[in-house]
Amino acid sequence: MSDPSKQDPAYDAARALKAPLAEQLASFAKAFSDRAPLVGAAYQSLIEKLTRAGTGAEAPQEGDRLPPFLLPDIEGRLVSSEELLAKGPLVISFNRGNWCPFCWLELAALGDIAEDIIAQGATIVSITPETATYNREMRDRLGLAFPFLTDLDNSYGLELGIAMPISAEIRELVEPRGIDLTAFQKNDAWFVPLPAIFIVDRNAKIRKAYVNPDYRERFDPSPIPEILAALD
Repeated sequence: MSDPSKQDPAYDAARALKAPLAEQLASFAKAFSDRAPLVGAAYQSLIEKLTRAGTGAEAPQEGDRLPPFLLPDIEGRLVSSEELLAKGPLVISFNRGNWCPFCWLELAALGDIAEDIIAQGATIVSITPETATYNREMRDRLGLAFPFLTDLDNSYGLELGIAMPISAEIRELVEPRGIDLTAFQKNDAWFVPLPAIFIVDRNAKIRKAYVNPDYRERFDPSPIPEILAALD
């Protein structure tokens, strides 16, 4: 995790590997654990609790219909799932926020293949609980062109069953490091979404669903163009 106003050398090193996303994530995870072992241990404990509790198991599955959303973009314009699906399939990436280099790595990997996804007639969107200021900063930081939407108070994430609380222990450890979710989200709940990807056809049917309580693991987006090409 990082102060969102700064780039992280470990992120740059991971991207420089030019390797599959899993290897980039593993590289950053090791670097982060080495430099912040107390935070890493606290997160490991939380991940184990979430996994035992089956957190995310109630999220929409493949074959389910995607619940509709209406969320603001970085310009404050409300964007609906209905509007996006009228154009074609939808690739939705849920991310914790501009302070999370694991999210940067996932989104950068999506950016690497964005043209291939768009060529299939699909739209990519990133959904985070952060305000437009921080979503814009993350999009610009990564040089991405696809929409970033704000899930105010994690309302949509809670509806989908993919929102989780950050423990008081972790909050005490990360706030001195410049990570202030109260400021980033404009509420004091300290909830974030689980890492999640949904690939949705234009009829709002979920064709691929990935939800993981371990923020260090992400869906490798490289098969997404092939998945889209196979849609009916």
